Amino acid sequence: MLFTANLSDFRMSYQFDAKQFLRLALIYSDVRRNPNNYLVNVDARERNMGTQLVYSYMINPLSRLFIGYGDSAFADEATPGLFRTEQAVFMKFSYAWLY
Repeated sequence: MLFTANLSDFRMSYQFDAKQFLRLALIYSDVRRNPNNYLVNVDARERNMGTQLVYSYMINPLSRLFIGYGDSAFADEATPGLFRTEQAVFMKFSYAWLY
């Protein structure tokens, strides 16, 4: 066996009304490797988890506002639990130009 990867992807959306929704995404991966089969040093186990929460509001049919939060976490043999590696808060405004 070279490696085994277990991937889990959970997504959930809630539509408040025709103009706004909330979306949650949880993505988890667990990779187990046989270090004897690699020419370079690799960890025998590596885990990653990413989360994202996004709120969207449609201002008009051509404009939409997104506000969200996302983070990711990592664990390998040296860390006993998931360690947060990145965090982000974002806002995006989109507009469809007509010409």
